[in-house]
Amino acid sequence: MLVDVVPLRRQGQRISNDDAKAARPTRGHLALKTRHAINQVGATVRVVGATFEPLAGNKPLHELDRAVVSTLQGDTIMVHGIEIWTAAQSSTFECPQTWWCRVAMSAP
Repeated sequence: MLVDVVPLRRQGQRISNDDAKAARPTRGHLALKTRHAINQVGATVRVVGATFEPLAGNKPLHELDRAVVSTLQGDTIMVHGIEIWTAAQSSTFECPQTWWCRVAMSAP
């Protein structure tokens, strides 16, 4: 679905409400996808991932693993998950992230 997204965390730390309201949203397509994974005790579990494909000229966002939709009200969707990315030295980092999404009616 086409949405405008504002990430509400930077490197796992929540940004202020003023910063969130002042942030320029990124427009693109939000998708929630399930996959199977092996948990810590060896059982197969379903995991939801949230992906975001930006429209041309918009910045990409890292995929959210273990995503949960906490709010679905009017045109607003809140998606929480774990953002995973790899740094230049091939170190992998994980931190909590929340996307504040507003459904967009059409592409710009």
